Amino acid sequence: MAIGDLPIVEMMKQRMQWLTARQQVLAQNVANADTPG
Repeated sequence: MAIGDLPIVEMMKQRMQWLTARQQVLAQNVANADTPG
């Protein structure tokens, strides 16, 4: 069994993808914070 086949590794990959998407949304919100209106 390769380490990449372990369920915990797949869960970690999914969590990292979720955190990446969350970070991108937060960064966009901060970038737009100074936009008037």
